[in-house]
Amino acid sequence: MKNPPRLTSIVNAFDLFPAPVAIINSKYHIVWCNREYARISGLSKSTLLSASVFDLFPADESHQRTLKESFDIALTKGVAHQLRKIEYPVGAPCEDTKHSAKRVHWSVVNIPLLDDDGKVELIVHQPADITPFLLGENALEYGAESFQMNLLSQLAHEREYLDSLFQHAPGFVCILRGERHVFELANHAYHELVGRSILVGKSVAEALPEIVEQGFIEILDNVYHSGKPYVGRAVPVEVRRHDKDELETRYIDFIYQPVFDSHGLCNGIFVQGHDVTEAHLLSLEVAHQANHDPLTSLGNRRELAVKVKQLESGATHALLYIDLDHLKIINDSCGHEGGDAILIEVAKTIIKATNEQHSLVRVGGDEFVVLMQHTTEQQAQSVAEAIRIAVEAIIFVWEGQQYSVSASIGLVEFGGNTTLNFDDAFRLADSACFLAKDKGRNRTQTSRPDDKDVKRHLSDMAWTTRLKDAIREDRITLYGQKIVCIKSPNNCERIEVLARLIDRDGKIVSPGLFIPAAERFGLIEQLDRHILTKVFEMKAKRRTDDKPFINVFVNVSGITLSNPSFVEFLKELTQQYPTVSPTNICIEITERAAVANLGLTTEMMQQIKALGFSFALDDFGSGVATFNYLEQLPINYVKIAGEFVSTMNERAVSLAIVKSIQHISEVMQVETIAESIEEKGLLTALQEMGVNFGQGYGLHLPEPIENI
Repeated sequence: MKNPPRLTSIVNAFDLFPAPVAIINSKYHIVWCNREYARISGLSKSTLLSASVFDLFPADESHQRTLKESFDIALTKGVAHQLRKIEYPVGAPCEDTKHSAKRVHWSVVNIPLLDDDGKVELIVHQPADITPFLLGENALEYGAESFQMNLLSQLAHEREYLDSLFQHAPGFVCILRGERHVFELANHAYHELVGRSILVGKSVAEALPEIVEQGFIEILDNVYHSGKPYVGRAVPVEVRRHDKDELETRYIDFIYQPVFDSHGLCNGIFVQGHDVTEAHLLSLEVAHQANHDPLTSLGNRRELAVKVKQLESGATHALLYIDLDHLKIINDSCGHEGGDAILIEVAKTIIKATNEQHSLVRVGGDEFVVLMQHTTEQQAQSVAEAIRIAVEAIIFVWEGQQYSVSASIGLVEFGGNTTLNFDDAFRLADSACFLAKDKGRNRTQTSRPDDKDVKRHLSDMAWTTRLKDAIREDRITLYGQKIVCIKSPNNCERIEVLARLIDRDGKIVSPGLFIPAAERFGLIEQLDRHILTKVFEMKAKRRTDDKPFINVFVNVSGITLSNPSFVEFLKELTQQYPTVSPTNICIEITERAAVANLGLTTEMMQQIKALGFSFALDDFGSGVATFNYLEQLPINYVKIAGEFVSTMNERAVSLAIVKSIQHISEVMQVETIAESIEEKGLLTALQEMGVNFGQGYGLHLPEPIENI
C-alpha cells in the first residue's frame, strides 16, 4: 500500500527508528508503521497495514476501551495524550526479554497529526514496552543495579536519537513552556531563522524583543490560555538575523500547538513551521505579472477589475478611455522597438499629467484607461485636456528622426446620480473615444447615455456581433433586383445581388442596418467574400438555361478590392466551382472607393478582369471622380447615380449630367445602367439618350433570388 501524501516526509526518518511507531487514521486502522513496530507485533507489514488495531491485537473490553479513549482524545481535542501504563497482549514475546506476551506492559503516546487547515488528520501512535523496567520479578532476576544501568543506557540512546531527528528536521521546531513562553528546546532551523545562538532558558520576549510589537506574544498567550492551536500562512515577521543587522522581513508558515499535561492542562506550546519567504515572494511576483503590463509596468485589465471592486458604492466616478493616434506610423517607420519606446514615454506622460492621483492601466496595444474616484464630469474634462495637451507635446526622437503622437479620449461619468455602472461606462467611453477619432482625432469626446452619436456607435458595435453570428450560422440570404434592357423592359439578362440578414427570430434585416457596422468595424471584407461564395454556390446549382438571367452583379467594398489576397480568393472560387464561368459575374465598386487609391485599384481590377470577371462602376456622378478617372479604370458598365436619374425630369442639371455620362460612356464603349428608376415614364427619355439598361423599384422590387 502506498503511503498517504502527508507521510512521505517522515517515512524515511522513522522507518529505521529503534522505537516502534505507527500512523493510525480516524477509523483506528494502521496506515503506516516502521520496522520496529512490525517486529514487536510479530506480524508482517502487509498484515498490519489497513487493518484495525483492535482486530489485530484483541484484548479484554476494559483495555480496549482505555486505548480507544486515548485515540479519541487525540482525534477530537487535537492534543497529545499519554497512557503511562497499560497491560495489552501483543504478538510474539520481545526478543531481548524473558517475559510472556500475555503480560506485556506498555507506555503509549498518541500524538495528533494536523492537516494544512489545522484539523486532525491522523495519529502518531508510539507504544513503548516498559515490562522489563517494572520492579518486580525482572528486578529480582537481574538485580536492581543492573536493571537501572540497562534502563538508563537505553533511555539515553533513544534520547540521543530523538534529539538528532529534532535538530535536523527540515522545518523549524521549538518547545515553549509556561505562561512566559520559555524556550525549552529549539532546533537548528529555528536558531537560523531568528539569528540567535542562545535561546533555551529565555522567554520569547527576552530572546526576541523585536517581535514583541508584532503581535506574536498575544497569539501565544491566546493559544496557551484557550488550548486551541493557531495556524499561520505566509505571515510576515521582522527578525534581526544577527545582532548588528537591520530588521529583515521573512514570511513563515507555522503552527502553534498547545501541549497538555496528564490533567489536561496546557503547560506549553509546540511550535513548528517553515520559512517560505522565497516561495511567497515568487508568488507575489507571479501575481504582479498577471495583473500588470510587462512593457509599461502599468496595471492591465485584471488590475482594473480589482480597482473597480474597490470603488466606493454610490459615489461619483469618471472614466477616460485613451487611444493613441498615428502609432502605426511610428511602428512602420521605427519598428516595434520604436513603438514600444513611445508607449513607455506616453505612459509616463499620462501619469505625470494626472499628478499620480488616478489609476492608469493599459487595456490594449495603444489604449489606456484612467479610472478616477470621486470625480465629476467637469473635473474629468480638465484631467482629459491636461493629458491630451501633454501627449501632443511629446517629441519622440528615433534614429535622428522626430515623431509625434496625439490622443483621442472618451470621457464618461458614472455612479452617483447617474444610472451607469462601470461596465456601461466602459462601453460608452470606448464608443466616445471612437467618435473622437471619427471627428478628427486629438480631442476629447464626452459621452452621456442620451448621446445620439454614441447610441449609433453602440448600435453598430452590437450589429457586428449579430453579423458575425449570422455569417457563422449561414443566415445571410441573397435577394435580387432585375436590371432590364431599356429598349425591351421585359427582357432581363442581368440581376444585382442584394444581401439580407435573417435574424434569429426569422425577421429579414435590411442591409442599411448591418452594412455600415461591417464597414466601420472591419467585417465588410469577410461579408463580401461570404456573399461571393454564396453566389458561386447558387450559380453552380442552376444551369444557365433554367432561368432567364445570365450576368450577376455583386457589390464589393473598396477595402476588399484593395487586399492583394482577393485575387487568390477569386481564383480559388473558380477552381472550387468549375461549372461557373467568371464571365457571368460582374463586380460592382463605388466611384468613391475606386478613386480613393486609383493606382492600386486599377492594378487589382486588371488582375481580376484577366480571370474573366467584368466590372461596373456604381453611383457614378455622385462622388468626386472625373471623366479622366473613368478612362483609366478597366470597367464594362457605368451605373448612373440614381439621384440624377430620378430628378432628370424636374432638374435641368440632372438631365445634363445623365446625358454627359451617357455620351462619354458611348465614346469609351462602356454600357450604361440608370439606377433608381421609380417611374416607368423615365424609360422613354432614357431610351432616347441611348442608355442601355435600367434598374429600380419602378421596374422590379427585390425578392429572394431563387424566385427570379
